[in-house]
Amino acid sequence: MEQLASAPPPDGSIGALLRAFRHRACLSQEQLAARANLSERTMRNLEAGRVRSPRTHTVRLLADALALTGPERQNWVAAAQGANRRQAQAGPPGAGAPAQLLRRVTVAVLTAHSQHAAMPFSPWVGMEVNGESYQANRDKAAFYYQEVVQWLVDTFLGEDGDRRDPLANPLYADLTGLAPMYIQAGDETLLDDSRRLAGHARTAGVEVRLDIFPGQQHTFQMAAGRAPDADDAIHRMAAWVRPKLGL
Repeated sequence: MEQLASAPPPDGSIGALLRAFRHRACLSQEQLAARANLSERTMRNLEAGRVRSPRTHTVRLLADALALTGPERQNWVAAAQGANRRQAQAGPPGAGAPAQLLRRVTVAVLTAHSQHAAMPFSPWVGMEVNGESYQANRDKAAFYYQEVVQWLVDTFLGEDGDRRDPLANPLYADLTGLAPMYIQAGDETLLDDSRRLAGHARTAGVEVRLDIFPGQQHTFQMAAGRAPDADDAIHRMAAWVRPKLGL
């Protein structure tokens, strides 16, 4: 049986993730419960965080009802079973295992000798999850609500991970000497992350270009070949980076 918790968990939880998936699918709790062949009470308990350990069968029914596939489905199942949280807690005290991996990757990137340019698409960099655009653009978002990103931070850094660690949060890092940067973002909840990264990099003397595409979702560039705005974005990127690469 599912175990009931005595109090709801914070927003960075499986309940918040389920609620975000349901909102993206434009479903009510009643509709999702019917699709998944679950009771409405079960749905309410799951989203409210009163279910500490959902059954594997319940998790799979919800994944099917929400049409989750590929990495999204894998992440949902892992999160529901607590696998990601346990992995995050396996690292040294004060920092989750993913943060240790990030340190290695970051050091490797920042010490590379062939930096020509950086082209972030809708970068997520603010580990404190406090940008004003989370609320200002919430009604425009298809998925990346503030509570979803908070869950991603908790999964990535662990509960005790430092949200201001310069090797996890570039907004607190010294970006002096980084290669020129071209940032593109949609009119999305993560927009302030792009704005703040651009401002922080400029303060460090980095050449930065920031283009904002109204009405576009997170990483809309993936629709290149099917959407004019995405095609425009890719063409701008190509035109900007060619001289940086000597082409």
